[in-house]
Amino acid sequence: MHAAPIHPELPSQSSRDAPSFAEALSAIPSWTDLAEARRRDFASALHSAARFLALPPATIPCDPAWLNQRLFQRTPATFGISQGRFRNIVSGLRAVLRRLGTHALDRRSRCDLPADWQALLAAVPRPGPRGALAALARHCATLGIPPEATDDALLAALVAAERGSRLSAATDGRARKIAAAWNACVRAGLPDWPSHTLAAARVREPYALRLDAYPESLQQEVAAFEARLACREGRFLIGGSSHRRLRPATTKARIFSIRQAAGLLVRSGLPAGEIRGLQDLVQPIERVALVLEALAEAQAARSGEAQPEGGQLAQVAETLRQLAVYHVELDPAAVKQITEWAREAQGRRRRKGMTRKNRDRLRALVPLHRRGLLLHLPRELMRRARELGTGTAEAGRLARTAVAIEILLVCPLRRRSMLALRLDEHLQRLDPRGRRITHLVLQPEDMKNDTPMEWPLPPEAAALVDEYIRAFRPALAKPDNLWLFPSGPGVLSENRFSEAVESVIAREVGADVNVHLMRHFAAWLHLKAHPGAYEDIRRVLGHRSLETTIGNYIAFEAAMSAERFDAVVLDERKATRAVAAAKWGRRGSGRRGGSRA
Repeated sequence: MHAAPIHPELPSQSSRDAPSFAEALSAIPSWTDLAEARRRDFASALHSAARFLALPPATIPCDPAWLNQRLFQRTPATFGISQGRFRNIVSGLRAVLRRLGTHALDRRSRCDLPADWQALLAAVPRPGPRGALAALARHCATLGIPPEATDDALLAALVAAERGSRLSAATDGRARKIAAAWNACVRAGLPDWPSHTLAAARVREPYALRLDAYPESLQQEVAAFEARLACREGRFLIGGSSHRRLRPATTKARIFSIRQAAGLLVRSGLPAGEIRGLQDLVQPIERVALVLEALAEAQAARSGEAQPEGGQLAQVAETLRQLAVYHVELDPAAVKQITEWAREAQGRRRRKGMTRKNRDRLRALVPLHRRGLLLHLPRELMRRARELGTGTAEAGRLARTAVAIEILLVCPLRRRSMLALRLDEHLQRLDPRGRRITHLVLQPEDMKNDTPMEWPLPPEAAALVDEYIRAFRPALAKPDNLWLFPSGPGVLSENRFSEAVESVIAREVGADVNVHLMRHFAAWLHLKAHPGAYEDIRRVLGHRSLETTIGNYIAFEAAMSAERFDAVVLDERKATRAVAAAKWGRRGSGRRGGSRA
């Protein structure tokens, strides 16, 4: 079922032909036509880029296409530098690549363009669109194509060429920017401007068709299946057995998986009109194999994994398994095969615990400097909010982010539960005088595992939340809005909540953190102080299985155990220093002249 192995870490043929960073560093001293300071800047850019990529200079090709895929995957803050410093490094790197002949020349003049293209660009009133269109003009002029002959294929070819010849984080959005500039000129009716518009090719071609593209019989079956999954009562029946009611997000994902499977079958050549019911997705069984093969190939191309697991592949495989077992009721042999494919698609994700990407992010967050900044960040943000003054939206947003990070640190809730918090339901004042917030109290419907939670807030955290509610929140909410994290008449969206938290942590702490990673950080912090306290972590994070908790954090506790182990060795070394000195002298085994027998 799996796609053929791919190895994105291996350079392509063009990358192998390009000189390496090490070769470029060796060549820079010979560029005597440049000032010494300029040569130092070039070397610094290469060394800095190598540190970002965490690779030896000898293994990094001076190839824009290879670098575009890797250099812009993380924010500059995660490397502990500013955006401006990162831009300077990339600029220096471009200059080195141009010098080596692997990067397109920096051609800003339009004097070498044909007269028809020069006249067209001269009519563009704004410099931004004019610069974007100049790139298209040069590409077409090189091929001898006049303005009226431009089309979508030429635009796509330009972007493909730039992806392999220019170092830029914005390559993927280049086609949309050029098309927008061109179409704006068409709408403005600029003199002699061609009347046709341009369209940028989609980054991903959609294949999950709307359900109304299929026969009415399939639409009715999907609607009935969705109604069963979204049953309002506590439990429902599928195939004669009782199952827990699924959450709306899970139900939505199941229905989308059905659309994905059907869309992939249509893309393979099966007419949409022949998918009349859910059984046509899993019968004959070869259709299941075809869908999963296509998903595995696409997921392998995106992730670089030779054996893709989890993600959409696992989601679709599990949905097809449920259809085969409970809805269509295929024969046992077919069910066994589809179940095996679903298990293979899920792979070892559950047993392996935290993904490699999250482990890397957490590892970058836990050094003393960064975790110290994170732990003190809520107070710093609230201090800045006070300086801005209460009553302003800017101060309100800053204080809102401070409270969000504070709660994530002391009570590591999931994002959905955070946004469910309301002033009238979840923030309780249980001390006898009722003057301050003492607890967060969440009901089963607010939690992923349907388990209620009562969490005592530390006094300093409660004071921060109370100050936000009293002094800053009114600038963000309508009078009748009772959400803790409001936005006008409603609640802050999940995307805006995540962006607010993640951007400020990246900027102030220098760590690439998502909201869910804060739960991992809280668990790591607790295990650091209380080794082996997995049951505490399981209860706090709401894991149903202790194995899940151990699988997530055993690697980090093993590292902490290794530190304690090494500390014992180092302490014993100090305690026995006199023994070594008596044998080999004060400098130990490193003393010149060897040992004294």
